[in-house]
Amino acid sequence: MPARHSYKGFRREDYRTLCLTRAYEANPPDSNRDDSFPAWLRETTPTWTWDWDYQILIQEQLLRVRNGEIDRLMLFVPPRHGKSQMTTVRFPMWWLEQDPSQRIMVGAYNATLACKFSRNMRKIAKGRIALSKERTAVDDWETTQGGGVRAVGVGGGVTGHGANLILIDDPVKSREEANSAVYRERCYDWYTDDLFTRREPGCPIILIMTRWHTDDLAGRILASEDGPNWTVIRLPALAEANDPLGRLSGQALCPARYNEKELATIARVLRDGFQALYQQRPTSDEGAIFKGAWFHERYVGLPKFKGVATLWDTAMKAEQQNDETAALTVGIGENGYLYALRLAHGRWETPALADFLAVNADFYHKMFGPLYRGDFIESTSSGQTLIKLLRKTRPDLALIPIVAERDKVSRAHGVTPLAQGGSVVFPDTSVHITSRQWVEDLLAQLLAFPLTKHDDMVDVFVYALMWLMGTLKIRKSVRKGGVSLQ
Repeated sequence: MPARHSYKGFRREDYRTLCLTRAYEANPPDSNRDDSFPAWLRETTPTWTWDWDYQILIQEQLLRVRNGEIDRLMLFVPPRHGKSQMTTVRFPMWWLEQDPSQRIMVGAYNATLACKFSRNMRKIAKGRIALSKERTAVDDWETTQGGGVRAVGVGGGVTGHGANLILIDDPVKSREEANSAVYRERCYDWYTDDLFTRREPGCPIILIMTRWHTDDLAGRILASEDGPNWTVIRLPALAEANDPLGRLSGQALCPARYNEKELATIARVLRDGFQALYQQRPTSDEGAIFKGAWFHERYVGLPKFKGVATLWDTAMKAEQQNDETAALTVGIGENGYLYALRLAHGRWETPALADFLAVNADFYHKMFGPLYRGDFIESTSSGQTLIKLLRKTRPDLALIPIVAERDKVSRAHGVTPLAQGGSVVFPDTSVHITSRQWVEDLLAQLLAFPLTKHDDMVDVFVYALMWLMGTLKIRKSVRKGGVSLQ
């Protein structure tokens, strides 16, 4: 008769480990079995949904990490969309099940959250992987093959621990932390000096977070020399132009959880915070020249106007990737405020740009009649070319060349008193949903100026305020109608 084994005195965990080890030896994995990550998700958590479009996209990127195609991945996902359960908890357990010798490190804004992730990970591992009985702490546990998980909060030490996979999930706890330059510096130092130095050869890093600030950990990394090495997947709650999932603008990321109506309610409550936390487009209230707090005024309906115009900053050539054309249409209300009506920016060849300007001018002239004072165009070589072409094809348009007498920074400083005084009003994007994209684009560039790579939107914004102030310099030799507000 075969020898009988006595398990007297064994703890339940020891018994489970022994059983798992022997079961693996007796029945090696079936080569025909689907061991892919999506199949593993369905097997381990069959009552959850794992096939929403954005989940499939994330799974594809995670598989690229596992296959060695990429070794730096950032995932920007709105709150309460399951990013942590799939990416931080389950993906590394699938990784560990494939190779129990792998060391995984998970970081979060504090040790409590990191240990919560680790506890959930260990709960899954207990039923599928042989765990060591010698190292069992929730923040540091191992498999019988020497792999395991180390959990640490921002600032927590990891000396003596190596990693084959590093995951950082929500390194920022709150708006207060995000706005603290001291905390942002501490977080980045922890990443560079502690986590990054723990990488074993070939160790990938995955950063999962909702964006809080332009200089948060993601922003700081992307602005560093290592930035180009990262693959970034940004999934806004409401689709924008060129959506990675092919959604139409304004469509919800996960309608089964948060549809467009619910997201509109959230946007009304969060206001400017919505674009950071849900759209993953943070802006800093600490701009060097323009401050976010200056632009909180919003309109739903429009007032009576004294005048309406479009300000243009044209690119030198459409094929120059560093240049864009920007056009900002504004109205000056009888209350003296400047109302931003629409901003367009992009790259056009001169004939197409001329057509676009004419269509834009016709639209606003039809809407406002003689109150539409014309198109103010910066008198650069490209601007002069545009004006010359339109004078031939559309002599009826009021085209007003303007001269930039000072440098960009000086012009910006010249209009800050009006901006600071709350004289600029943007559309309420929770109501005017189609305006959300350009409002966010404009604010992001304003608050990053003058450090931003592009400043075309800043230029037209400043010109609009100069028009309001009456300081816009017009070339008198070609001065035509549509200049005065009187």
